[in-house]
Amino acid sequence: MKVLAIDPGFGRCGVSILEGTGSEPSLLYSACIETKPKSNFPDRLLAVANEVIRLIETYTPDTISIEEIYFTNRPRSCNKG
Repeated sequence: MKVLAIDPGFGRCGVSILEGTGSEPSLLYSACIETKPKSNFPDRLLAVANEVIRLIETYTPDTISIEEIYFTNRPRSCNKG
């Protein structure tokens, strides 16, 4: 099985392609898609989308896994365990 894993973001979006079964998948590709902070939002979104499309066409993953974004109003309380 081949998986495209995405850690979403518009400034930096992490992407990886993993392949294999069981407990030790192989890393085929890993990168950080970076956009220019001064670019407008639609251009940044398009840059990320184009790279993700290129990865899908190149590696033909069986599935895609996207990390859920977590927001909080109290970031310091997230560090307490």
